[in-house]
Amino acid sequence: MLVAIAVVGILAAVALPSLGRVVPGSKAAIAREVVETLNTAVNKYSQIHGGEIRRVAANGASGAEELAIVRAMQWDSPTDPEPGAPYMRTDYNPATATSTSEYRAVWNGVFFELKGPGEAGGGLVVDFDGSDVGRAVTFPAGFVPLSGF
Repeated sequence: MLVAIAVVGILAAVALPSLGRVVPGSKAAIAREVVETLNTAVNKYSQIHGGEIRRVAANGASGAEELAIVRAMQWDSPTDPEPGAPYMRTDYNPATATSTSEYRAVWNGVFFELKGPGEAGGGLVVDFDGSDVGRAVTFPAGFVPLSGF
């Protein structure tokens, strides 16, 4: 019995230090997956719209252009539906932030790139608790994707 307790203690001493690296590594992998999903939608949207999404300039200040791009990819005209639209799930409602303590998907003028903790740039916050998915976005009458950009 004493030997079994000693073995468990040794295993715990070896395993516990490595557990501290699991969560940060998992968050980085999830954040990369979110950015990859956004870029897949950008490519699909660009194929139908002749690359118009890539004319949205990157400003990196607030995340407003990132959110406008997501909304454009979520929209499907009720009177003139497009093949493949919407290009993003309509219940994705990311917050925007400029905080350097969070993972963010930042528009660089061509595609989304990942900014991790410690890196500057405003963008879409990558949430790890599912709070960015919820009620489907409803668009006002006369909505025009990417207007103002």
